[in-house]
Amino acid sequence: MAFQLQRFEMEVRGVYAPPPIPRLLPLRTRHARCIEVRGLPSTANPEAVEKFFNDVMFVIGGVTDGLGRVVCGVQLFRVKKFAIVEMRCVQEATNAMQLDGILFEGVPVRVLRPPGYDPQAVAYLRESQPFLLVLGAVGLPRGSPWGLQGTNRILVGGLPELPILAIKGLLERELFTVLGRPCAFHVIERHSDGTGYYYATCVFEDRSFPGPACVALDARLVGPYVLSARPA
Repeated sequence: MAFQLQRFEMEVRGVYAPPPIPRLLPLRTRHARCIEVRGLPSTANPEAVEKFFNDVMFVIGGVTDGLGRVVCGVQLFRVKKFAIVEMRCVQEATNAMQLDGILFEGVPVRVLRPPGYDPQAVAYLRESQPFLLVLGAVGLPRGSPWGLQGTNRILVGGLPELPILAIKGLLERELFTVLGRPCAFHVIERHSDGTGYYYATCVFEDRSFPGPACVALDARLVGPYVLSARPA
Protein backbone atom coordinates (compact mmCIF):
# COMPACT_ATOMS: atom_id res chain seq x y z
CA MET A 1 0.00 0.00 0.00
CA ALA A 2 2.82 2.38 0.89
CA PHE A 3 4.49 1.67 -2.48
CA GLN A 4 1.23 2.33 -4.34
CA LEU A 5 0.77 5.66 -2.56
CA GLN A 6 4.36 6.64 -3.30
CA ARG A 7 3.91 5.70 -6.95
CA PHE A 8 0.68 7.72 -7.13
CA GLU A 9 2.42 10.76 -5.67
CA MET A 10 5.31 10.42 -8.12
CA GLU A 11 2.92 10.10 -11.05
CA VAL A 12 1.08 13.25 -9.96
CA ARG A 13 4.37 15.16 -9.75
CA GLY A 14 5.39 13.81 -13.18
CA VAL A 15 8.42 11.92 -11.86
CA TYR A 16 7.39 8.30 -12.10
CA ALA A 17 7.80 6.63 -15.50
CA PRO A 18 6.48 3.07 -15.67
CA PRO A 19 8.87 0.59 -17.28
CA PRO A 20 8.20 -0.08 -20.95
CA ILE A 21 6.24 -3.21 -21.73
CA PRO A 22 8.33 -5.58 -23.88
CA ARG A 23 6.93 -5.83 -27.37
CA LEU A 24 6.17 -9.35 -28.53
CA LEU A 25 7.14 -9.78 -32.17
CA PRO A 26 5.38 -12.59 -34.07
CA LEU A 27 7.62 -15.51 -34.97
CA ARG A 28 5.67 -16.15 -38.18
CA THR A 29 6.99 -12.90 -39.70
CA ARG A 30 10.57 -13.18 -38.42
CA HIS A 31 11.92 -14.42 -41.77
CA ALA A 32 10.43 -11.30 -43.39
CA ARG A 33 11.68 -8.97 -40.66
CA CYS A 34 15.30 -10.08 -41.03
CA ILE A 35 17.89 -8.81 -43.49
CA GLU A 36 21.27 -10.31 -44.30
CA VAL A 37 24.25 -7.95 -44.43
CA ARG A 38 27.29 -9.34 -46.28
CA GLY A 39 30.82 -8.08 -46.79
CA LEU A 40 31.24 -6.56 -43.33
CA PRO A 41 34.74 -5.45 -42.34
CA SER A 42 36.65 -7.51 -39.77
CA THR A 43 36.25 -4.66 -37.24
CA ALA A 44 32.44 -4.93 -37.23
CA ASN A 45 30.65 -5.89 -34.02
CA PRO A 46 26.94 -6.39 -33.24
CA GLU A 47 26.62 -3.09 -31.38
CA ALA A 48 28.09 -1.10 -34.28
CA VAL A 49 25.87 -2.86 -36.84
CA GLU A 50 22.76 -2.24 -34.73
CA LYS A 51 23.56 1.44 -34.23
CA PHE A 52 24.37 1.89 -37.91
CA PHE A 53 21.04 0.56 -39.16
CA ASN A 54 19.06 2.30 -36.41
CA ASP A 55 20.60 5.63 -37.45
CA VAL A 56 20.47 5.09 -41.20
CA MET A 57 16.81 4.05 -41.24
CA PHE A 58 15.82 7.31 -39.56
CA VAL A 59 18.00 9.38 -41.87
CA ILE A 60 16.52 7.95 -45.09
CA GLY A 61 12.93 8.07 -43.83
CA GLY A 62 12.56 4.31 -43.69
CA VAL A 63 10.98 4.20 -40.22
CA THR A 64 7.29 3.33 -40.35
CA ASP A 65 6.49 1.93 -36.91
CA GLY A 66 6.97 4.94 -34.66
CA LEU A 67 9.91 6.06 -32.57
CA GLY A 68 12.36 3.73 -30.89
CA ARG A 69 14.89 1.20 -32.04
CA VAL A 70 14.34 -0.20 -35.50
CA VAL A 71 16.74 -3.11 -34.97
CA CYS A 72 15.69 -5.78 -32.51
CA GLY A 73 18.79 -7.93 -32.68
CA VAL A 74 22.00 -8.67 -34.59
CA GLN A 75 23.62 -12.06 -35.06
CA LEU A 76 27.17 -11.58 -36.36
CA PHE A 77 29.23 -14.29 -38.06
CA ARG A 78 32.77 -12.93 -37.92
CA VAL A 79 34.50 -15.63 -39.97
CA LYS A 80 32.20 -15.23 -42.96
CA LYS A 81 31.83 -11.47 -42.36
CA PHE A 82 28.06 -11.28 -42.48
CA ALA A 83 25.24 -10.59 -40.06
CA ILE A 84 21.55 -11.32 -39.71
CA VAL A 85 19.79 -8.14 -38.61
CA GLU A 86 16.27 -8.47 -37.23
CA MET A 87 14.01 -5.46 -37.70
CA ARG A 88 10.89 -4.77 -35.66
CA CYS A 89 8.44 -4.88 -38.58
CA VAL A 90 8.21 -6.25 -42.10
CA GLN A 91 7.84 -2.87 -43.80
CA GLU A 92 11.04 -1.51 -42.26
CA ALA A 93 12.93 -4.62 -43.36
CA THR A 94 11.54 -4.11 -46.87
CA ASN A 95 12.68 -0.48 -46.82
CA ALA A 96 16.14 -1.53 -45.64
CA MET A 97 16.61 -3.58 -48.82
CA GLN A 98 17.20 -0.31 -50.67
CA LEU A 99 20.41 0.14 -48.66
CA ASP A 100 22.14 -2.54 -50.74
CA GLY A 101 25.62 -1.19 -51.51
CA ILE A 102 25.78 1.32 -48.64
CA LEU A 103 29.15 2.03 -47.03
CA PHE A 104 29.63 0.60 -43.54
CA GLU A 105 32.86 1.82 -41.94
CA GLY A 106 34.09 2.72 -45.42
CA VAL A 107 33.27 -0.67 -46.95
CA PRO A 108 30.34 -1.29 -49.35
CA VAL A 109 28.11 -4.04 -47.99
CA ARG A 110 25.35 -6.11 -49.48
CA VAL A 111 21.89 -5.99 -47.95
CA LEU A 112 19.90 -9.07 -48.95
CA ARG A 113 16.94 -11.16 -47.93
CA PRO A 114 18.06 -14.13 -45.79
CA PRO A 115 17.87 -17.63 -47.29
CA GLY A 116 14.70 -18.46 -45.34
CA TYR A 117 12.71 -15.54 -46.74
CA ASP A 118 9.40 -16.60 -48.28
CA PRO A 119 7.66 -13.71 -50.09
CA GLN A 120 4.49 -15.74 -50.59
CA ALA A 121 4.13 -16.25 -46.85
CA VAL A 122 3.96 -12.49 -46.18
CA ALA A 123 2.14 -11.34 -49.31
CA TYR A 124 -1.06 -10.88 -47.29
CA LEU A 125 0.69 -8.28 -45.10
CA ARG A 126 1.02 -5.86 -48.04
CA GLU A 127 4.43 -4.78 -46.73
CA SER A 128 6.53 -6.19 -49.55
CA GLN A 129 6.83 -2.90 -51.48
CA PRO A 130 9.49 -0.39 -50.34
CA PHE A 131 8.71 3.25 -49.67
CA LEU A 132 10.30 6.08 -51.62
CA LEU A 133 13.31 6.87 -49.42
CA VAL A 134 15.85 9.71 -49.23
CA LEU A 135 18.81 7.53 -50.24
CA GLY A 136 20.93 10.54 -51.21
CA ALA A 137 21.25 11.34 -47.51
CA VAL A 138 23.47 8.28 -47.06
CA GLY A 139 25.47 8.53 -50.29
CA LEU A 140 23.18 6.52 -52.55
CA PRO A 141 21.90 9.30 -54.84
CA ARG A 142 20.56 6.96 -57.51
CA GLY A 143 19.71 4.03 -55.32
CA SER A 144 21.92 1.07 -54.67
CA PRO A 145 24.38 0.08 -57.40
CA TRP A 146 23.82 -3.53 -56.33
CA GLY A 147 20.18 -3.21 -57.20
CA LEU A 148 20.93 -2.36 -60.85
CA GLN A 149 21.25 -5.97 -61.90
CA GLY A 150 21.08 -7.08 -65.50
CA THR A 151 22.72 -5.84 -68.68
CA ASN A 152 24.61 -3.03 -66.94
CA ARG A 153 27.00 -5.34 -65.04
CA ILE A 154 30.34 -6.76 -66.17
CA LEU A 155 32.91 -8.97 -64.49
CA VAL A 156 36.55 -7.95 -64.94
CA GLY A 157 39.27 -10.49 -64.10
CA GLY A 158 43.06 -10.60 -64.04
CA LEU A 159 43.32 -7.56 -61.79
CA PRO A 160 46.17 -6.84 -59.37
CA GLU A 161 45.60 -6.84 -55.62
CA LEU A 162 44.37 -3.27 -55.12
CA PRO A 163 41.66 -1.57 -53.02
CA ILE A 164 38.29 -1.08 -54.71
CA LEU A 165 38.85 2.65 -55.28
CA ALA A 166 42.23 1.98 -56.92
CA ILE A 167 40.67 -0.66 -59.17
CA LYS A 168 37.96 1.82 -60.16
CA GLY A 169 40.60 4.42 -61.06
CA LEU A 170 42.58 1.91 -63.10
CA LEU A 171 39.51 0.80 -65.08
CA GLU A 172 38.37 4.39 -65.60
CA ARG A 173 41.73 5.25 -67.17
CA GLU A 174 41.72 2.18 -69.42
CA LEU A 175 38.14 2.73 -70.59
CA PHE A 176 38.77 6.40 -71.29
CA THR A 177 41.91 5.51 -73.28
CA VAL A 178 40.05 3.00 -75.46
CA LEU A 179 36.58 4.55 -75.71
CA GLY A 180 37.60 8.20 -75.59
CA ARG A 181 34.83 9.17 -73.20
CA PRO A 182 34.29 8.88 -69.42
CA CYS A 183 32.11 6.08 -68.07
CA ALA A 184 30.07 6.38 -64.89
CA PHE A 185 30.20 3.11 -62.99
CA HIS A 186 30.65 1.57 -59.54
CA VAL A 187 33.02 -1.21 -58.54
CA ILE A 188 30.87 -3.06 -56.03
CA GLU A 189 32.81 -6.23 -55.36
CA ARG A 190 36.36 -7.55 -55.44
CA HIS A 191 37.44 -11.14 -54.83
CA SER A 192 40.51 -13.28 -55.28
CA ASP A 193 40.28 -15.99 -57.91
CA GLY A 194 42.71 -18.20 -55.98
CA THR A 195 45.65 -17.69 -58.34
CA GLY A 196 46.94 -14.39 -56.98
CA TYR A 197 44.77 -12.30 -59.30
CA TYR A 198 41.50 -10.54 -58.53
CA TYR A 199 38.20 -9.97 -60.27
CA ALA A 200 35.70 -7.18 -59.77
CA THR A 201 32.04 -6.61 -60.56
CA CYS A 202 31.31 -3.26 -62.21
CA VAL A 203 27.86 -1.69 -62.53
CA PHE A 204 27.37 1.02 -65.17
CA GLU A 205 24.81 3.79 -64.83
CA ASP A 206 24.34 3.89 -68.63
CA ARG A 207 23.24 0.52 -70.03
CA SER A 208 24.85 1.29 -73.39
CA PHE A 209 28.35 1.06 -71.87
CA PRO A 210 28.78 -2.56 -70.72
CA GLY A 211 29.05 -4.01 -74.25
CA PRO A 212 31.79 -1.63 -75.45
CA ALA A 213 33.49 -1.88 -72.05
CA CYS A 214 33.74 -5.67 -72.33
CA VAL A 215 35.26 -5.37 -75.80
CA ALA A 216 37.67 -2.69 -74.60
CA LEU A 217 38.89 -4.51 -71.50
CA ASP A 218 38.92 -8.15 -72.57
CA ALA A 219 42.51 -9.34 -73.23
CA ARG A 220 43.82 -5.83 -72.60
CA LEU A 221 47.38 -5.66 -71.27
CA VAL A 222 47.80 -3.42 -68.20
CA GLY A 223 51.42 -3.60 -67.13
CA PRO A 224 52.14 -7.27 -66.42
CA TYR A 225 48.42 -8.09 -66.13
CA VAL A 226 46.11 -9.36 -68.85
CA LEU A 227 42.51 -8.44 -68.13
CA SER A 228 39.43 -10.43 -68.97
CA ALA A 229 35.90 -9.05 -69.19
CA ARG A 230 32.47 -10.55 -69.68
CA PRO A 231 28.87 -9.66 -68.87
CA ALA A 232 27.96 -10.49 -65.26
